Amino acid sequence: NINLLQPILEEVTGKKKSEFIQDTILSKLSLENSSFEQEHLTLTGKDLSSIVPIFLNPEDLFQKGILKKETWNEIFQEKLRLEDKLPGSMIGFFEHYENNTRGYSRISESNEYSEAFVFFPDKASSIYVYTNSYNPLLRRELIAEFLDQFFPTEKKKVKRDKSPGYDEYLQNFEGEYASMQISSSSISKFRTYSTSIRIKQENKMLILESGKIEPYGDLDGKLTFIEIDPFLFRCLDREIYIAFKMNDAGNVEYLLSGSGQHGAYRKLALYETKVIHENLAFFFFAFYAIM
Repeated sequence: NINLLQPILEEVTGKKKSEFIQDTILSKLSLENSSFEQEHLTLTGKDLSSIVPIFLNPEDLFQKGILKKETWNEIFQEKLRLEDKLPGSMIGFFEHYENNTRGYSRISESNEYSEAFVFFPDKASSIYVYTNSYNPLLRRELIAEFLDQFFPTEKKKVKRDKSPGYDEYLQNFEGEYASMQISSSSISKFRTYSTSIRIKQENKMLILESGKIEPYGDLDGKLTFIEIDPFLFRCLDREIYIAFKMNDAGNVEYLLSGSGQHGAYRKLALYETKVIHENLAFFFFAFYAIM
């Protein structure tokens, strides 16, 4: 935890964290126009263009004593995989797999901007995207176009399963899901109503709908998914994958995303869903209005 490490760092080095980062990282990389203040790193475009190549060839970090090679390898060693067939997570980065090309991504977004850095070490290539508004769709499209331009692959068509009873099978996945990052036992639970995901089956496929902002698994808007393996689905419009997991009772309980920040979601009980709460609120308002 950075809050625990900061006083230790300042005690050992005799410098404030901002001074330590400036002296041991920014100065050594000759990032003269950048600074670290109030927990934020401010970079100019020129300095950013100097940092990007480091991720493709980190030898400069080792030679200048900024990082040990063992530390670098530890950062990019897989630490978590939500499901065997989905991309994994590293320290500070997520595995990005698209067009048969494996890379690492770092995504940061808010209501005011979207930012993504994706690099592909095996291809010696990278892309950085920044928009001055929340626009994950544009971010995804630019990265997809970059890969289609430089590392094109044949788009495989997936056939829908038309076997009898498949509609009933897909109904097991229907429901409303909330991010596991949102507490279910505190006031922050109310965020569920603006960020939840709804799944329904239609024409042998799953239709996913979310609010305007879905900050965890890159699942904004309305998306159509088709099953490519048991419990593993691929988006028809772009290369996004989701998977489902069952509980011990054999019921679908979790939705997992292999895109964006690799979100994990739990299936909500009926009494927790947005529709039920909206109907209850309407009933009570109407009841008190009559009274």
